[in-house]
Amino acid sequence: MQKYLYLCLVLILAGCQNPSPEPKEEISQTPTQYIPIYIQEPVYPVCSACSDSAKVLNVIDGDTIKIMYHCHEEFVRMIDIDCFESKENKRAQWQAKYYHLSLDEVVQKGVHATDILKNILPPSSVVNIDWKSRDRYGRILGTVYSNGVNINRYMLLSGGCVPYVDRYKK
Repeated sequence: MQKYLYLCLVLILAGCQNPSPEPKEEISQTPTQYIPIYIQEPVYPVCSACSDSAKVLNVIDGDTIKIMYHCHEEFVRMIDIDCFESKENKRAQWQAKYYHLSLDEVVQKGVHATDILKNILPPSSVVNIDWKSRDRYGRILGTVYSNGVNINRYMLLSGGCVPYVDRYKK
């Protein structure tokens, strides 16, 4: 019985072993406005048994999503980008000071970024996550792809966020 289960697992995983080509992106170079994505078909097939595909449960903010991953709810923090906070807190105060904005402008930009991400990643959409580590809060740190589009880069180019700055790095 154990050999049979092992064989089934190997066959399932072998069926998902397709080398994914460099994701094709359809992103406008206009960085300050919402840009709808028009993609006809995925660049590579999504397989539910592959370790990197997941279902979006909801968007938390402009750079964090909640997903169903291997039958567990997980949070994904998109790497290399930093969206503005959508609520007034210490991080929003730091962003206002660092980017020379008012606290209201920071919150407004944060709400805008969250709205952009909600529009391109509605609940139940399938995404692929390229990740290798977790942060101190247990969130997956990775790059999110939807239909072959790098969502991290899309958020950056759409004006929904800025390149990540580690404020604790010395």
